[in-house]
Amino acid sequence: MARLAITVGNRRIGWGDRLSSSPMSSLQDLKCPGLDRERRVRALLGMAVNASTPQDVLLCLACDRRAAGAMALSRAGFPEGVAEALLSLGDREVTRNLAHNAATPVPIRWQLARDRDPDTRAAAAQGNITNGLGIPGATVPLNLLRELAGDPNPEVRARVAGNRFVPDEVRVWLAHDPDPQVREAVAGSRWQIPEPVYRRLLTDPDPTVRVKAISSWNPPPPADLHPALLADPATRREALPYVTLTAEQATALVAELINRLHRDQVPDADLAMVGTLVNHPDIPRAILEPLLDSPDPFARGMARSTMILRRDTPEPMRARLHAEFLGPNPDDKADLDDQQLDERWVAFEMGRLRLATAWMERWPLDWLKRAPVAERATYVDSPYPCFRRAVAAVGDLPEELEQRLLHDTDAEVRRIVVRRNHVLPEAAVERVIVECGNNHKIIPRLEDHPSLTVRAFERFAMAPEVRLRRIATHHRDLPPVLVARLAADPDASVRRGAAKHRNLPVALLPALLTDDDLDVVEAVGGNPGMPVTWMRELVATVPAPAPVQPVRPA
Repeated sequence: MARLAITVGNRRIGWGDRLSSSPMSSLQDLKCPGLDRERRVRALLGMAVNASTPQDVLLCLACDRRAAGAMALSRAGFPEGVAEALLSLGDREVTRNLAHNAATPVPIRWQLARDRDPDTRAAAAQGNITNGLGIPGATVPLNLLRELAGDPNPEVRARVAGNRFVPDEVRVWLAHDPDPQVREAVAGSRWQIPEPVYRRLLTDPDPTVRVKAISSWNPPPPADLHPALLADPATRREALPYVTLTAEQATALVAELINRLHRDQVPDADLAMVGTLVNHPDIPRAILEPLLDSPDPFARGMARSTMILRRDTPEPMRARLHAEFLGPNPDDKADLDDQQLDERWVAFEMGRLRLATAWMERWPLDWLKRAPVAERATYVDSPYPCFRRAVAAVGDLPEELEQRLLHDTDAEVRRIVVRRNHVLPEAAVERVIVECGNNHKIIPRLEDHPSLTVRAFERFAMAPEVRLRRIATHHRDLPPVLVARLAADPDASVRRGAAKHRNLPVALLPALLTDDDLDVVEAVGGNPGMPVTWMRELVATVPAPAPVQPVRPA
């Protein structure tokens, strides 16, 4: 159960207190607590990225190497002279961090683009582009990208090619670069690639470039290149989904792969080919069935799980294969030796992972995602969650079917519907968050849904589940009294969220600065309500900064 009160000085502040009108809310009544070295260091790190930290404090922090590194990498803006002070340190890590920071001022980025260190120059090519006028908060001017496109180091040129804002004419030029690393970056960039350039990359002499060019975000390769791409061992797997196979080609490909899978050491490329072949609609199921009993456990798990995903798999076979991945973990099989257990575990986990993520991939369930609405509707009640997830990801179903997916027994199906449908009622979104939790590996987060109001987060703040109280701290308008409640939470992750919240009552700052969890202390240092007088007191022992000359735009 969450603690409902927190001790500040001689006063006990708890649920229901009027914190905003309390005498303890006055800065004049608050004193910065004495901190041990560990907590002071963490508080300084928080202050280094705090948007409210004044220029004089930041200049002092620039003399502390750890704080300078954090400031250079993570600050969302630099007051005048601060970025210059960081650059003047001559510290290689701090300089690289500045180059990686999208908020680094344009004049400084020009200097970084001409640094002697190629890693720094490469980092300077990242980020959004501007009109080159030095607008505050701007990042990479177009002229800077054009200059770095001619850098002598291929890593720098590759980073320019990978910048999604780089002009197309620069990418076209880099597509002819002598270094394959640069051409590979061009091939992997998500842009409207001209067909002549696309053909050149698909037939590039370097296999890594050809493989990257045929990746899923580029258009389908031209039909006249299919035979060459299929014959090329480097591009065969990537080309297969686009190619129509003859019976002879299908038989030969499967037979060749089966022979290779019987070797002691099976290359990763061959293991990945298993799923591609089993998923191909032109390959008869009968000639694929030997792969289901492959001697390699990875290949076996991939083949069996992909067979479940095929459109033409008979229902009895699909049900039998699916049941294998729903049963007990193979570790429970006491009659197997260690090697057999290891192999069973690999096949088991490989198959489960394939089924769990197939809805996110392009090819395994492409046939279902592109099917007419009437056909997709028949899979809403499928006994296989992988199909229901794919249907939920596409949408455009009748309201009744959408509601059934929103109440699906599989938590991920419900989460998928919420992420996709931005007009759901708040109650529906809140229910899914409460019942299913959030998969933070997938963006967008459920708590960022536009239907959620601060009222939902107020209810999360009162929930018994730690994960819901943690989510409650994400809303910027959570009332101060609830932020105070969460700041007294027994779970450190909840206190961390409350400690950096903009509505944290200042009366709670002293207690949180001396929290047992050092991450909480750092979060308080980054709180916008941190008193400036405290900041100056905490940096008092940091050496005074050297004077810095302003940097002129290049």
